[in-house]
Amino acid sequence: DVVNSGAAEMVGLAASQGVGRAMMDFFSLSTVDAEVFNQKASAALGRPLEGYEAAWELVKERGVIEDVWNIKNRIGEDLKIEVTMTGRRDEKGQICGIIGIGIDRSEHQRAADALQKSNELLGAIMNSISVRIFWKDRDSKFLGCNAVFARDAGLQKPEDLIGKYDADMVWKEQAELYRADDRSVIESGQEKLFFEEVQTTPTGEKVNLLTSKVPLRDSSGAIVGVLGTYLDITKRKQAEEALRLSQQKYQDLVNNLSVGVYRNTPGPDGRFVEVNPALVEIMEADSVEQLLNTPVKNLYRFPEKRREFSEKLMRQTFVRNEEIELVTLKGKHFYASVTATLKIDEKGENTYYGVLQDISEQKRMEQVLSEERDRLRIIATHIGAGLCLLDHEYRILWVNEVVEGWYGESQKYIFLFFYVAFHPRSTPWPRRSSRGSACLL
Repeated sequence: DVVNSGAAEMVGLAASQGVGRAMMDFFSLSTVDAEVFNQKASAALGRPLEGYEAAWELVKERGVIEDVWNIKNRIGEDLKIEVTMTGRRDEKGQICGIIGIGIDRSEHQRAADALQKSNELLGAIMNSISVRIFWKDRDSKFLGCNAVFARDAGLQKPEDLIGKYDADMVWKEQAELYRADDRSVIESGQEKLFFEEVQTTPTGEKVNLLTSKVPLRDSSGAIVGVLGTYLDITKRKQAEEALRLSQQKYQDLVNNLSVGVYRNTPGPDGRFVEVNPALVEIMEADSVEQLLNTPVKNLYRFPEKRREFSEKLMRQTFVRNEEIELVTLKGKHFYASVTATLKIDEKGENTYYGVLQDISEQKRMEQVLSEERDRLRIIATHIGAGLCLLDHEYRILWVNEVVEGWYGESQKYIFLFFYVAFHPRSTPWPRRSSRGSACLL
């Protein structure tokens, strides 16, 4: 009989268009909702009913009906309507019609659906990442966590954690420490980020955690608990310790070598980046710092040789046993043998890695040996007697000019002479040694 503007707008009609129409002309009820409503009415009244008849009979029986319907209005919109139907009575008190009130809950439902989807997405994200997430109330009682945290706690699912305390968990040994952190964050209102701590696992092992905790606030900004996250960094810590031990072994080895080991930057103006104690001693520096602050070219007896060496190493990327004349910080000249390679350091820059050995004594001995060899050669040439040097197989290594004058330059005949004259089976002289024999004729 009467349709107000709100109801008309909700179903997609003008108010005047609703007068005289049947209720079902305004909208179509979803199949599922229609079946459920018909079943309710039929069960309540004990006979099959459907549609408007079901509503009419149920109102007459109960006086009031409350329900939620999913409908499609006249312009095709899907709506969720909260419906209340009561009986309209005549002057005799008899029910002669139905008064219907419909409240559109569609926006509320859409918001609820969106919130549910958002929560489901958030839950899926939380349960798929390796970061452990948990939250507690002000008394440090667990309110929730993600799946990987529950597994760390030895639980089947996150819901099993709700209502528990750290003292109830497998890491109860660390419970008081965790609780103290919670109190600090809650009482100060300040976050505590990326600090390391230890946790006991369900198997009794100790693992290393990188933890962060922040105050958990409600919509008004009041602190209602603490939100925490952590990563299991045990493998990273083990790798760091293995690296530290490896570096320590390397450093111990380098520091105990008797030869100089260094890293320096390339080019004529290069400087040392790292040196071992042996190099500090070789270069007669008072300290490592003094050597690091000295341009490498200042250690060359002839500074232009630094440029030549640097260009060669940049070109070849590796040099072996390169002999260089250097000068110490106290001005002493010496010879060095350098083996170096060009590498890319951790910053992506060219760096020389090298080993340096003081070979001054070796060079001095070579000079002495050369001078002795020259003197012997002069003596052997002018001695006036034949002189030869044989190895342990009586092969001729060298003869002087006197022997060559006797037999000519063909050592074939010289060898035959000495083989026949001095072979052990024909005479015991000269004696055979492990190295060889010298014969003076």
